[in-house]
Amino acid sequence: MRQARLAGRRVFVRTPLTSGYAEFAAAREIAVGALPDDIPFERGAILQTLPPAVHATRGVRLGDRVAIVGQGPIGLMALQVARLRGAAEIAVADLDPWRLERSALLGADRTVAVDASAGPDALLAGPGGDFDVAVEAVGTPHTLAACVDLVRQNGLVVFLGTHHIDTHVTIDMVKWEKKGLRAHASAEPTDADRAAAMRVAERLVASLGDRLHLGDLLTGVYPLEDIQLAVDRLSASPTLYPAAEPGPHRTPPAETLKIAICPEPS
Repeated sequence: MRQARLAGRRVFVRTPLTSGYAEFAAAREIAVGALPDDIPFERGAILQTLPPAVHATRGVRLGDRVAIVGQGPIGLMALQVARLRGAAEIAVADLDPWRLERSALLGADRTVAVDASAGPDALLAGPGGDFDVAVEAVGTPHTLAACVDLVRQNGLVVFLGTHHIDTHVTIDMVKWEKKGLRAHASAEPTDADRAAAMRVAERLVASLGDRLHLGDLLTGVYPLEDIQLAVDRLSASPTLYPAAEPGPHRTPPAETLKIAICPEPS
Protein backbone atom coordinates (compact mmCIF):
# COMPACT_ATOMS: atom_id res chain seq x y z
CA MET A 1 0.00 0.00 0.00
CA ARG A 2 2.72 2.47 0.98
CA GLN A 3 4.85 1.50 -2.01
CA ALA A 4 1.92 2.17 -4.34
CA ARG A 5 1.28 5.53 -2.65
CA LEU A 6 4.85 6.71 -3.24
CA ALA A 7 5.32 5.21 -6.70
CA GLY A 8 6.36 7.93 -9.16
CA ARG A 9 6.46 10.62 -6.46
CA ARG A 10 9.31 12.78 -5.27
CA VAL A 11 10.71 11.36 -2.03
CA PHE A 12 13.33 11.92 0.64
CA VAL A 13 15.29 9.02 2.07
CA ARG A 14 16.33 8.66 5.66
CA THR A 15 18.83 5.82 5.22
CA PRO A 16 19.58 4.24 1.82
CA LEU A 17 20.69 0.63 1.64
CA THR A 18 23.16 1.58 -1.06
CA SER A 19 25.27 4.66 -1.69
CA GLY A 20 23.38 7.87 -2.34
CA TYR A 21 26.08 8.98 -4.76
CA ALA A 22 24.58 7.09 -7.67
CA GLU A 23 21.93 7.36 -10.36
CA PHE A 24 19.76 4.86 -8.48
CA ALA A 25 19.68 3.86 -4.81
CA ALA A 26 17.80 1.23 -2.84
CA ALA A 27 16.03 1.90 0.45
CA ARG A 28 13.47 0.18 2.64
CA GLU A 29 9.92 1.46 2.29
CA ILE A 30 9.82 2.64 5.91
CA ALA A 31 12.92 4.78 5.23
CA VAL A 32 11.26 6.74 2.41
CA GLY A 33 8.97 9.73 2.83
CA ALA A 34 6.95 11.89 0.44
CA LEU A 35 8.67 15.13 -0.57
CA PRO A 36 6.35 18.07 -1.39
CA ASP A 37 6.72 19.53 -4.86
CA ASP A 38 7.71 22.95 -3.53
CA ILE A 39 10.83 21.69 -1.72
CA PRO A 40 13.94 21.35 -3.94
CA PHE A 41 15.76 18.04 -3.79
CA GLU A 42 18.85 19.73 -2.31
CA ARG A 43 16.81 20.83 0.70
CA GLY A 44 14.84 17.61 0.74
CA ALA A 45 18.06 15.70 1.38
CA ILE A 46 18.28 17.44 4.76
CA LEU A 47 15.05 15.73 5.82
CA GLN A 48 16.99 12.56 6.58
CA THR A 49 17.56 14.19 9.98
CA LEU A 50 13.85 14.72 10.69
CA PRO A 51 12.69 11.17 11.64
CA PRO A 52 15.50 10.66 14.19
CA ALA A 53 14.79 14.12 15.62
CA VAL A 54 11.11 13.18 15.93
CA HIS A 55 11.96 9.95 17.73
CA ALA A 56 14.64 11.53 19.93
CA THR A 57 12.28 14.23 21.23
CA ARG A 58 9.38 11.88 21.95
CA GLY A 59 9.93 12.42 25.69
CA VAL A 60 9.57 16.22 25.49
CA ARG A 61 6.30 17.32 27.06
CA LEU A 62 4.34 20.54 26.97
CA GLY A 63 6.07 23.09 29.19
CA ASP A 64 9.38 21.23 29.52
CA ARG A 65 12.73 22.97 29.82
CA VAL A 66 15.08 21.42 27.28
CA ALA A 67 18.85 21.66 26.86
CA ILE A 68 20.48 20.57 23.60
CA VAL A 69 24.25 20.14 23.56
CA GLY A 70 25.49 20.36 19.98
CA GLN A 71 24.02 22.47 17.19
CA GLY A 72 25.02 20.62 14.09
CA PRO A 73 22.30 19.62 11.60
CA ILE A 74 20.72 16.98 13.85
CA GLY A 75 20.85 19.24 16.91
CA LEU A 76 19.21 22.07 15.00
CA MET A 77 16.48 19.76 13.74
CA ALA A 78 15.90 18.48 17.29
CA LEU A 79 15.59 22.11 18.41
CA GLN A 80 12.78 22.71 15.94
CA VAL A 81 10.90 19.51 16.79
CA ALA A 82 11.23 20.15 20.54
CA ARG A 83 9.70 23.56 20.00
CA LEU A 84 6.85 22.01 18.02
CA ARG A 85 6.27 19.57 20.90
CA GLY A 86 5.64 22.49 23.23
CA ALA A 87 8.90 23.00 25.11
CA ALA A 88 8.63 26.14 27.23
CA GLU A 89 12.36 26.89 27.16
CA ILE A 90 15.16 25.59 24.96
CA ALA A 91 18.80 26.34 25.76
CA VAL A 92 21.53 25.20 23.37
CA ALA A 93 25.31 24.97 23.54
CA ASP A 94 27.92 24.63 20.82
CA LEU A 95 31.57 25.41 20.06
CA ASP A 96 30.69 27.51 17.01
CA PRO A 97 29.10 30.98 17.45
CA TRP A 98 28.01 30.88 13.79
CA ARG A 99 25.95 27.75 14.45
CA LEU A 100 24.44 29.40 17.50
CA GLU A 101 23.26 32.24 15.26
CA ARG A 102 21.30 29.61 13.33
CA SER A 103 19.95 28.30 16.65
CA ALA A 104 18.55 31.71 17.55
CA LEU A 105 16.89 31.96 14.15
CA LEU A 106 15.32 28.54 14.64
CA GLY A 107 13.81 29.32 18.03
CA ALA A 108 16.40 28.78 20.77
CA ASP A 109 15.63 30.86 23.86
CA ARG A 110 19.22 30.81 25.05
CA THR A 111 22.52 30.07 23.32
CA VAL A 112 25.84 29.28 24.98
CA ALA A 113 29.15 29.45 23.12
CA VAL A 114 31.48 26.85 24.61
CA ASP A 115 35.25 27.35 24.70
CA ALA A 116 36.83 24.28 23.09
CA SER A 117 39.76 24.42 25.53
CA ALA A 118 37.68 24.95 28.68
CA GLY A 119 36.54 21.34 29.15
CA PRO A 120 33.09 19.89 29.91
CA ASP A 121 32.41 22.11 32.92
CA ALA A 122 32.03 25.07 30.57
CA LEU A 123 28.75 23.57 29.37
CA LEU A 124 27.29 23.81 32.84
CA ALA A 125 28.24 27.44 33.39
CA GLY A 126 25.90 28.58 30.64
CA PRO A 127 22.66 26.60 30.52
CA GLY A 128 22.67 25.66 34.22
CA GLY A 129 20.93 22.61 35.67
CA ASP A 130 17.37 21.48 36.43
CA PHE A 131 16.34 20.87 32.83
CA ASP A 132 13.59 18.34 32.28
CA VAL A 133 15.33 16.97 29.18
CA ALA A 134 18.95 17.15 28.01
CA VAL A 135 19.71 16.08 24.44
CA GLU A 136 23.27 15.01 23.65
CA ALA A 137 23.67 15.83 19.94
CA VAL A 138 27.45 15.67 19.54
CA GLY A 139 28.61 12.14 20.22
CA THR A 140 31.48 12.54 22.70
CA PRO A 141 31.89 11.21 26.25
CA HIS A 142 32.25 14.63 27.91
CA THR A 143 29.12 16.06 26.26
CA LEU A 144 27.16 13.06 27.49
CA ALA A 145 28.51 13.61 31.00
CA ALA A 146 27.50 17.26 30.79
CA CYS A 147 23.94 16.28 29.87
CA VAL A 148 23.74 14.09 32.98
CA ASP A 149 24.56 17.15 35.10
CA LEU A 150 22.16 19.41 33.21
CA VAL A 151 18.97 17.53 34.02
CA ARG A 152 16.91 17.59 37.21
CA GLN A 153 16.04 14.65 39.46
CA ASN A 154 14.17 12.05 37.39
CA GLY A 155 15.13 13.98 34.26
CA LEU A 156 15.56 12.52 30.78
CA VAL A 157 18.88 12.21 28.93
CA VAL A 158 18.63 11.60 25.18
CA PHE A 159 21.37 9.98 23.10
CA LEU A 160 21.10 11.70 19.73
CA GLY A 161 24.73 12.28 18.73
CA THR A 162 26.48 9.36 17.04
CA HIS A 163 29.56 8.09 18.85
CA HIS A 164 31.69 7.43 15.77
CA ILE A 165 35.04 7.30 17.56
CA ASP A 166 34.59 6.88 21.32
CA THR A 167 32.09 4.04 21.11
CA HIS A 168 32.69 2.84 24.68
CA VAL A 169 31.57 5.60 27.03
CA THR A 170 32.08 5.51 30.80
CA ILE A 171 29.24 6.89 32.89
CA ASP A 172 28.90 7.60 36.62
CA MET A 173 26.34 5.00 37.65
CA VAL A 174 26.11 6.40 41.20
CA LYS A 175 25.14 9.81 39.84
CA TRP A 176 22.57 8.24 37.52
CA GLU A 177 21.10 6.27 40.42
CA LYS A 178 21.02 9.22 42.83
CA LYS A 179 19.29 11.42 40.28
CA GLY A 180 16.95 8.64 39.15
CA LEU A 181 17.62 9.52 35.52
CA ARG A 182 15.84 8.14 32.51
CA ALA A 183 17.51 7.68 29.14
CA HIS A 184 16.60 6.82 25.60
CA ALA A 185 18.26 6.85 22.19
CA SER A 186 17.21 8.42 18.93
CA ALA A 187 17.51 5.16 17.00
CA GLU A 188 14.15 3.42 16.65
CA PRO A 189 14.40 -0.16 17.99
CA THR A 190 11.67 -1.67 15.78
CA ASP A 191 10.26 -1.27 12.29
CA ALA A 192 7.00 -0.07 13.85
CA ASP A 193 8.88 2.75 15.60
CA ARG A 194 10.74 3.64 12.40
CA ALA A 195 7.52 3.75 10.41
CA ALA A 196 5.80 5.87 13.09
CA ALA A 197 8.65 8.41 13.14
CA MET A 198 8.53 8.64 9.34
CA ARG A 199 4.77 9.21 9.37
CA VAL A 200 5.17 12.10 11.80
CA ALA A 201 8.04 13.50 9.71
CA GLU A 202 5.89 13.36 6.58
CA ARG A 203 3.06 15.23 8.31
CA LEU A 204 5.45 17.92 9.51
CA VAL A 205 6.93 18.34 6.03
CA ALA A 206 3.49 18.48 4.43
CA SER A 207 2.16 21.07 6.88
CA LEU A 208 5.26 23.20 7.47
CA GLY A 209 7.27 22.71 4.28
CA ASP A 210 10.32 24.94 4.16
CA ARG A 211 9.24 26.60 7.41
CA LEU A 212 11.42 23.87 8.90
CA HIS A 213 14.25 26.24 7.89
CA LEU A 214 15.82 23.71 5.55
CA GLY A 215 17.55 26.52 3.69
CA ASP A 216 19.31 27.59 6.88
CA LEU A 217 20.71 24.07 7.28
CA LEU A 218 21.97 23.78 3.70
CA THR A 219 25.38 25.43 3.58
CA GLY A 220 26.80 24.05 0.37
CA VAL A 221 25.88 22.31 -2.89
CA TYR A 222 28.63 20.53 -4.81
CA PRO A 223 28.60 18.79 -8.19
CA LEU A 224 29.30 15.07 -8.10
CA GLU A 225 32.79 15.54 -9.55
CA ASP A 226 33.72 17.74 -6.57
CA ILE A 227 32.63 15.25 -3.92
CA GLN A 228 36.15 15.10 -2.48
CA LEU A 229 36.03 18.84 -1.77
CA ALA A 230 32.77 18.35 0.10
CA VAL A 231 34.19 15.46 2.11
CA ASP A 232 37.29 17.49 2.96
CA ARG A 233 35.12 20.35 4.19
CA LEU A 234 33.03 18.09 6.40
CA SER A 235 36.12 16.29 7.71
CA ALA A 236 37.36 19.42 9.50
CA SER A 237 35.55 18.39 12.67
CA PRO A 238 36.88 17.74 16.18
CA THR A 239 34.35 14.92 16.72
CA LEU A 240 36.21 12.74 14.22
CA TYR A 241 39.05 12.24 16.69
CA PRO A 242 39.08 10.47 20.09
CA ALA A 243 38.60 12.79 23.05
CA ALA A 244 41.81 11.50 24.62
CA GLU A 245 43.78 12.24 21.45
CA PRO A 246 42.71 15.69 20.23
CA GLY A 247 42.98 16.12 16.48
CA PRO A 248 44.02 19.22 14.55
CA HIS A 249 40.54 20.80 14.60
CA ARG A 250 39.25 22.51 17.75
CA THR A 251 35.95 23.77 16.36
CA PRO A 252 33.43 22.59 13.73
CA PRO A 253 34.08 23.35 10.03
CA ALA A 254 33.62 27.07 9.38
CA GLU A 255 30.03 27.94 8.40
CA THR A 256 29.18 24.33 7.60
CA LEU A 257 26.08 22.31 8.43
CA LYS A 258 24.60 20.15 5.66
CA ILE A 259 26.13 19.73 2.21
CA ALA A 260 24.25 18.36 -0.81
CA ILE A 261 25.85 16.56 -3.73
CA CYS A 262 24.03 17.02 -7.04
CA PRO A 263 24.88 15.98 -10.61
CA GLU A 264 24.11 19.50 -11.82
CA PRO A 265 23.60 21.86 -8.85
CA SER A 266 21.72 25.06 -9.53
